[in-house]
Amino acid sequence: MIFMFIGMILAFILQKGISNVFNYQNLDVISTLFYSRFSAESELAYLIGLFTFYFLFKGKSKLTLLGLILTIISGKRGAIAAVVAGLIFFIMMKRFYYPIRRPRFLIGISGVLLNVGIIFLIFLFTNGEFDNWIRVNIGLPSNTFTNGRYLLWKLLIEHFHFTMLGVGTGSSHHLLTTLNYPLENPLNDILKICLENGLIIFVIWTFIFYYINSKNIKNLTIVLYTNILFLSTNVLIYFFYMLCFYLVQMGIMYSEEQKLLPGKNNLHAKRIV
Repeated sequence: MIFMFIGMILAFILQKGISNVFNYQNLDVISTLFYSRFSAESELAYLIGLFTFYFLFKGKSKLTLLGLILTIISGKRGAIAAVVAGLIFFIMMKRFYYPIRRPRFLIGISGVLLNVGIIFLIFLFTNGEFDNWIRVNIGLPSNTFTNGRYLLWKLLIEHFHFTMLGVGTGSSHHLLTTLNYPLENPLNDILKICLENGLIIFVIWTFIFYYINSKNIKNLTIVLYTNILFLSTNVLIYFFYMLCFYLVQMGIMYSEEQKLLPGKNNLHAKRIV
């Protein structure tokens, strides 16, 4: 994993250029984040955040810190928000999450309820329920604040509607390219799955996604991090991210299962007997 991380850093520097990655004189971080104007903004931010959690769980503090710094430098607000939320969740829940007595069914149901609630909020958002609040408190129109997502999601929802069986995988991309829309994907995997595959498949897929990946708190944190990314982009079509996601999840699962084997001198070994 370390070699993959190094390769990713080199790819990031080559992609954005040394001057953009390391030149931050007179930088107003808050303003730059608020308006999403980082010169080194890159889709690799999602992958950097993933490796940050991996190194955190492996106890590699220097690499974890490097990952945090690079996540900020790479400038994707969704990735930064996902990292912060994931860290808060892990710190708060790690003491209460038992690897043997794990409520995986309850976690699956919770994942479904969370994402159904998010879909409902997106519906309200695109219907203008929060327009006035955003303009008054943030000072920007909803579409500007979300970098075009407001009108994009509104278009897709009004065209396809929420149905039980969906309209077919790839329909969003086909519609946007047919209309010559500036964007080719919905920039929201949760919305994309719900519209294209229908509410039934959406519920089943979300439940399985959480159920399978909740064997321990570390795997579940990665799932939460990825779920937040689903809300801001189409990370499901990023082969480089999903490949590393599965590698990281399998690596964590294997590592945690090894700790629970008899003779491994860990606090949870007695639970297996």
